[in-house]
Amino acid sequence: MSLVDRARRAAFALGCRRFKGAVLDDEPGAWYTGPRPLMWAYAGGGALRRYGNAAEDIDESIKMGFKVIEVDFARTADGIPAATHFFKPEDSELEWDHVPTSAEFKGRKVNGKYTPLLFDDLVSCYRDAEVFFALDPFYYHCNVRNGEADFREYVISKTTERERRRMILQIYGFKTLCSARAEWGFGGLHYVIGVGNIWKVEHLIPVLTEVGVHSVSLQDSEMTSGASRAVGLLRSANIHVSVAGVNTMQRYGEVVKAGADCINTMKLTPKELLHESADGRGV
Repeated sequence: MSLVDRARRAAFALGCRRFKGAVLDDEPGAWYTGPRPLMWAYAGGGALRRYGNAAEDIDESIKMGFKVIEVDFARTADGIPAATHFFKPEDSELEWDHVPTSAEFKGRKVNGKYTPLLFDDLVSCYRDAEVFFALDPFYYHCNVRNGEADFREYVISKTTERERRRMILQIYGFKTLCSARAEWGFGGLHYVIGVGNIWKVEHLIPVLTEVGVHSVSLQDSEMTSGASRAVGLLRSANIHVSVAGVNTMQRYGEVVKAGADCINTMKLTPKELLHESADGRGV
């Protein structure tokens, strides 16, 4: 490692120290505490969404007061989870014309300015931060056979169970759901219900309950008047309902009234919602 790289890493680690806070309750599902709805920051950045899963995104989301920060992961050429969306030339946050190695990924700033993170960086720099991380392996498993299992095994091999208690593992696909185990040691298991599958909720609930899923997510477009029965069934089973893509105050009020427990947003902030509630305009 060059002197420049060592200095950069030391400065990055030093900068992360200011986010270390009190130890959180490490019981499974402890991420869901406090007033409803709980705010999730989308792609590391919440209201910013201009860096794309970069360290600066996460730093500012912590300052904003998000309790859960979602981070996307894609797989580098040498099999390391990198905090990013797909490695595609048309993706404005990346500008890669190939799948990079982990060294290449770390060597290029996000949008030319911001600090890229591998999974190991996320663990080492935010181990004691007073937030939970929702790990989204969707982009990791898209082009990798058994990608979700590969991602999970990597995470487990690189973390202690106490560190995983600060992590919520997002699960895609019924096959993966059926193989999920509480013994993995994550602070939460979160199942992503595919668009158009909300009508299957009644049949999903026994499996969700059996494997210990704490929450499910629906797209904002699914939260219509026809979704009220499904939402009611999930909440009756003590499964929290998260809605992704809620980005206006008006829509925020509508989905909360429809039963949402969590909001995954790229434009709203916890401070805005607290102010809205204090003024009597919120839910």
